Amino acid sequence: MKNCILYGDLKVMLIIITIFLVSVLSMASPYGVEALKTPNREDAISKKEEMINLGYAPVDIYRDGVMYQVIIGKYDDVLTPKLIMEKIKGRGLSGNIISLYEKAPIAELFTGKVLPNQIPDSDKYICIKNTAMLDSAFIETRSEVQEFDQMTKNRTIPELESYVQNILDTKPMDDPIRGWALLKNGYLQYKKNNKESMKESFRAIAERKVAVTKKHSCEGLMRLGLAAAGEKKKLESYQLFEELKNQTESNIQKAFAQVQQAGIIMEVARGAEGGAGTLEDCRKACMKVLTYTTPEEAKQTCATAELMYFETFYYEGKYNEAVDLGWDFIAKYADQTREVSMALHFLGISIDKVGNYQEALDVLKRTFDMDFSSKGTAFGQNGVPFDMKAKASEWIKYLSYKNNDATIIEEMKKLYPEYFNNSK
Repeated sequence: MKNCILYGDLKVMLIIITIFLVSVLSMASPYGVEALKTPNREDAISKKEEMINLGYAPVDIYRDGVMYQVIIGKYDDVLTPKLIMEKIKGRGLSGNIISLYEKAPIAELFTGKVLPNQIPDSDKYICIKNTAMLDSAFIETRSEVQEFDQMTKNRTIPELESYVQNILDTKPMDDPIRGWALLKNGYLQYKKNNKESMKESFRAIAERKVAVTKKHSCEGLMRLGLAAAGEKKKLESYQLFEELKNQTESNIQKAFAQVQQAGIIMEVARGAEGGAGTLEDCRKACMKVLTYTTPEEAKQTCATAELMYFETFYYEGKYNEAVDLGWDFIAKYADQTREVSMALHFLGISIDKVGNYQEALDVLKRTFDMDFSSKGTAFGQNGVPFDMKAKASEWIKYLSYKNNDATIIEEMKKLYPEYFNNSK
């Protein structure tokens, strides 16, 4: 059977995947942040206590030759360590990211128990102070909701804004309709492309500055995370999705947040934000999606995770593995147009890399048989979907030039003149 993370009989494979996931995570090479490196043991102990008092955990002391290292945290990837590094470097501390692979803290100085990773609220991009109201506290059929839904059919955005503002001005402070109204206002600001006002509304809900249910608060968190991702604020986006995973009770939402984080880890591993970590970190992050959901429950989320998993082998130049994974992916997710269209590109180039030019062309040409008319059937950037057929044509042109093959271009000009008529 071809090497893949999800394939074949679902129940059997989920058992295998679960076992593999446990083994992968147990072999994880964690990262920490060095707050201080000193030859003085007492200075190290003092710095450890200082960092704990600031709100970091765990903080332990490691040996590096004759030096003592005070290291914060034990993280599976480098995104949170990068955030911590930025924060503590501004305070005159070391702030280096350290691999903790095969490193153990000094036993007699160990904290004595395994503590969860924690950073102080002052270092977070978002700080949640208040407890959310139960979801049952908000009645979806209440009159304000129904009236707003009717208004969306024939009223202008300013009229809708006035409606939700009236709710915020008149309803009691403990009424969860206020959180709902802010959520709707955030979406209205999105439609107006008023990004700052949009984020202001979503942040107020996410931080629970108004009466709000957990469901609406988590929706605000999710929207903030997506907004930060759209602005290329990768560390901020990662932290927002991490908080979403901590807050939401929905496994589907946890899986969605995990996929977003995996994508950020991949981009950073490939050089974004100054680069850090590895593509193996991305693969581990993709695998974590399976701790929250299955392809039966959330097919597109799992497809996106597996697509990234497959892509990592392409980026590492492991083309034989990429070919196997690519074929398995396309067979499994044939109905996921967005993911399959991107997979065809990576698969086609990988096939050419292993020496099968004609097969590579056949794979890339399959893009032209796909229907991208429905919304959401192509990846995009800044809200604009990619023209996947144009991308396929560029790869075909490149491969034909590299292989000195003009015949394929003449063939494609006849079939798809809009994409190949300018080819030479």
